[in-house]
Amino acid sequence: MSELEIFASAGNGLDLSHFGLTDEGVAYVVAGPFAKAMGYRDAEKATRLLDEAEKGTQIVGTPGGDQRVSVIYEDGIWELIFRSTLPSARSLKAQVKEILRQLRQTGVVDMRSQKELTRREILQMALDAEDRAEAAEAKVAELEPKADLADTYLISDGSQRLVREAAKLLGMKEKELRRFLLDERLIFPKHAPCGDVSYDFYADFAHHFVAKETVVNHTWGSCSHYTLRITARGIELIKKRLAGRDAA
Repeated sequence: MSELEIFASAGNGLDLSHFGLTDEGVAYVVAGPFAKAMGYRDAEKATRLLDEAEKGTQIVGTPGGDQRVSVIYEDGIWELIFRSTLPSARSLKAQVKEILRQLRQTGVVDMRSQKELTRREILQMALDAEDRAEAAEAKVAELEPKADLADTYLISDGSQRLVREAAKLLGMKEKELRRFLLDERLIFPKHAPCGDVSYDFYADFAHHFVAKETVVNHTWGSCSHYTLRITARGIELIKKRLAGRDAA
């Protein structure tokens, strides 16, 4: 659990007992304590800012025994840290920014301080980064025609795409596309009794979206969650709506 110590320093009142790892190795934190540490009134207010993939539930040991509780996964943890103005969060953000700066400048991250690096090492890292950048550009140029053909196939084959897959196809971020669909009144949120937020489509767009219902059993009962997918016609509709917005 030592790899999770960095998150525990993000706010007051957090300790390693609030954190865990899924079977796939994804870090998570219990939503209630983390939301409070980040300065939010409650977990619901904090998790409302996150994408569905950034939050969920996990079985966690509590004084009353193992219980399924709301959690925030690693991407959601970073999202809330970067939104925070707390001194502890600012300190953590400064560390992350330094790592990103190293990646941009050299293409690698060396955990030694810059004073410990020799001039020769810094120069070599820069040259290596330049070589990797040139190789990447060549690879992109090689794959671009294939990517264009694949995109055309993805639309023409009538397949259904998850929102994140459609966003990638359209050159957008998942959050950006989901907000666009909400603003255009193509979809709407559905709040389950357990606090999970899913999305469904308006009846007028039945040929453009598909919402698969999954019944989730809880200790207190069951509720329905929905997974939204976008059809090929839906992707074409989104493209037209995006073009109309750009023209305006």
